Amino acid sequence: MKVFKVGEKAKIIDMPEKGKYLLNEVVTVTPIGGFGIEEDDICVKTDTGIMLFLKETQLKKI
Repeated sequence: MKVFKVGEKAKIIDMPEKGKYLLNEVVTVTPIGGFGIEEDDICVKTDTGIMLFLKETQLKKI
């Protein structure tokens, strides 16, 4: 996570076809853990409680 910090708000700007309904959803950056994490990986949570594992390029700061 180079661009975002835990607790910041972001908007989803890119999703695969299966998750298109989440486009423009406002999310909160959450801590990420585990093995095999790349620098541009990011974990976010929607207001409805959905946890997503995305790339930084799929998000825009707000």
